[in-house]
Amino acid sequence: MKNRLTLGLLFVLSMSFWLFMPGLPLAQNKDTSHQVQKNPDEAANNYYLKTAMGYFAAQDYTKAAEAAELAILLDPGCAEAQTLLHESQRLQDAKKQTGGTQAPKEPAAPSSPEAEIPSLLEDARIAIREARFDEAQALLYSILKTDPLNKNALYLKGTMNDLKHGRVTESLKTTGSQEKHRTDEHLRESIIPYQDILRYPAEVQWKDIANRKLPELNKIVEESKKTTDKLRLISNPSKESASKVIDDALNTIISFEFVDTPLKDVVAFVREKTNTNMIVDAEAGGAQINLKLNNVPLKTAFRYLLPKGYEYVIEGDIFHIYRQKMELRVYDVRDILINLDDKEPLMFDITAAATSQQAISRGAPVHVKDAAERVMDLIEQITTTVEPSSWSSNLGVIGIPAAIIQRRINVPGQGTGSIVARMGQPGDLVVVNSKSVHEQIEIFLASVRSSQNLQVSIEARFITVTDKFLEDIGNNFLKFSSQNLSGIVDTGGSSVGGNLSGKDITGLNLQYSIFGNDALVGLLRAVQESKGSEILNSPRITLCNTQRGNIAVVKTINYVQSTSVKDGVVTPVIGTLPEGTTFDVRPVVGADRKYIYLEVTPSVFDVEEPIPSFKFSGVGTGTTIGGATGGTTVIPPDQTVQLPQVNISQVSVTVCVPDKGTLMIGGMGAINKDVLTSGIPILSKIPILKTLFSRNRKTSEKKNLIILLRPTILIKEEQEGRFLGQSNNTSAVKDLPNDIGDTIQR
Repeated sequence: MKNRLTLGLLFVLSMSFWLFMPGLPLAQNKDTSHQVQKNPDEAANNYYLKTAMGYFAAQDYTKAAEAAELAILLDPGCAEAQTLLHESQRLQDAKKQTGGTQAPKEPAAPSSPEAEIPSLLEDARIAIREARFDEAQALLYSILKTDPLNKNALYLKGTMNDLKHGRVTESLKTTGSQEKHRTDEHLRESIIPYQDILRYPAEVQWKDIANRKLPELNKIVEESKKTTDKLRLISNPSKESASKVIDDALNTIISFEFVDTPLKDVVAFVREKTNTNMIVDAEAGGAQINLKLNNVPLKTAFRYLLPKGYEYVIEGDIFHIYRQKMELRVYDVRDILINLDDKEPLMFDITAAATSQQAISRGAPVHVKDAAERVMDLIEQITTTVEPSSWSSNLGVIGIPAAIIQRRINVPGQGTGSIVARMGQPGDLVVVNSKSVHEQIEIFLASVRSSQNLQVSIEARFITVTDKFLEDIGNNFLKFSSQNLSGIVDTGGSSVGGNLSGKDITGLNLQYSIFGNDALVGLLRAVQESKGSEILNSPRITLCNTQRGNIAVVKTINYVQSTSVKDGVVTPVIGTLPEGTTFDVRPVVGADRKYIYLEVTPSVFDVEEPIPSFKFSGVGTGTTIGGATGGTTVIPPDQTVQLPQVNISQVSVTVCVPDKGTLMIGGMGAINKDVLTSGIPILSKIPILKTLFSRNRKTSEKKNLIILLRPTILIKEEQEGRFLGQSNNTSAVKDLPNDIGDTIQR
């Protein structure tokens, strides 16, 4: 019993050291209650003592004192550790008094990776407490790489994984709850039947949209050129920074007038004015120059002095002027060749009553260009817009089967440049031309890429609001003086009832008698019923600018369309009907990025259920018809088919809508009121008494169908900026617990 009590006390002490001294590794929490003396060998094995001695030798007295304190906690009777602690504290105080002018020696300890484990463990604990799990994981990985069986590191790794999992789980729960609230808010807003023809977004949103800066072409081209340069398989040579001599020469102000002057003489003039070294290739020196400029920097004059196809490069402190040579470069244009062709439109033939089914089908197929056609279009665009005179007839796609006739590109000039693509890899363009032409191709491809940055998300809303009301009050006399009045006096009160919800409701049924049951007995019936409903169908689709797309969310309903008889056996012919929503749209974003033009055809198909049946008989009962072989065919007298009723809400328009605005493109409102009064003549007109001799029925039905459109322009740069802004903004998570907030930020 005493041993158990001792073990329990040791366990409590160990846990106390762990809770109140987080810097102390768990593996070193050993019981010292029965260890008063240590032999020299055991003291030499004290890990913290070794570490303290190493720091002391390196003159890092602060860490030496900390390690010595840990060594004393591990072995309170270690005199060497106590001496080392006092000496470290003394030298530390002396160092502070002298200002710490003595430079420390090169650290001699820790001399091995094992000596760094305690500090790494402490850093890992701090990182875990501050929810920096990635940093803690890297520290623990470093420790376990050195000591795979380190108990402290393994324990911290498991603790970290549990904490990280818990925080991620809490973050996901919070995100899920937020998104559910957002979904509920969106549905509540979507069901609002706005009556404004055109409804702009919130004022703050519209101000942001109206102040939207159109992208600067130069900036777009520069950004896209970076992308083009990344995708190009052969990159431009790196440019060296110019020396001061070259900078001074390029900024020199000069004036000149040349008339049919050879380029070599022009260069000689500029060389003398700037006092710099200039070299002209022999084949370039004979070009004739006709130009007059006054007081312009040399770097500006060079743009007009050098004929097309000529350039200069700086080699050290020398200007080298030459005629551009042909260069081969490979461009990756797969992102430009992506298929953005229109999708086939959705059609519904409601007049196809004679067919076996009435279903949604695709319209006339749209011609979709294959990869070879698309790459030929791009090659033709490049050769007809970028220096047309520099291209030869060597243009096209290699590897097209002989059965396919490759169209010929009419090139105006007779140059030496070429563009070739492979049939199997149409995304690679192999271009051979001069450097200046390659620079123009880069600008062309960058501009094309910039036009593909727009997408549009479109939501159509079919909102049906219905309000029905019924009130029916009637009275009927059943008996008068023991005589049954049924069939003699009828005010219509016997048929009072309601059925707005699809279920018969009788309401109040009150039988009364006047002067006893042998005098006058009547039945008063009254019912009142109201029903309101809101139905929302809201298809949404996101697609690229100018691309036509469609979405269909439908289910198929089967019904008995007709019957066929063979050998006296009736076989039903099954037809199908679609029920659901289709949405066909083409968006075109305006140049101002504020308005969107839409070619849109939203549709809703609703089949009324239950489907009514129709029973018919083509012949008389038991009729037999003689067959061609002398036999008889028995036709059943009654056959049943179904006559479905399909409610179709569809509109096809071309409209202009502001970004994030709402436009009513169609709708239908209807009010149906019925008032029915029946009773006994004269008596049904007498005030007060008329209630006993008449029936009054009032019904009203209000139905309003509204079709709304709401488009949203998606610009990649704006979406990325908004995402980065939200990521950098920590105010949204300041009120959350630190662990969850840090997880969300990460």
